[in-house]
Amino acid sequence: MTTTSSVLQPAPYPDEYLDYWCDTYVFLHLKEHGITVRQFLLDPVPYIERLCNHLPLLPQQRAIQARLDREEVRNLEKEFEAQLEQDAQVTYRNGAFIEPMHHCAFPRCPHRRKET
Repeated sequence: MTTTSSVLQPAPYPDEYLDYWCDTYVFLHLKEHGITVRQFLLDPVPYIERLCNHLPLLPQQRAIQARLDREEVRNLEKEFEAQLEQDAQVTYRNGAFIEPMHHCAFPRCPHRRKET
């Protein structure tokens, strides 16, 4: 009988652990989702991952997200314009890209020694 009663009783948690995770439990309103404190304390990470991915952004977070999106669009436009400028310098003949060749007809081989 002692083994079954010890299995049913929760393991004692340190006070710091309880304070932190119980505050998180209350903040995330997990009781409204049908999750008990005991279930949450056994393994809190999966519950947080499932629920935090669906929380809407706060107004300040939405403003920051909009600003970051605008900056990203500006950066992409700059990259696109730079690519257009680079493409304007490319040589095309009959619609085909011609790569300029940068080599000499007879390159010198610095690793060969002249024998005298």
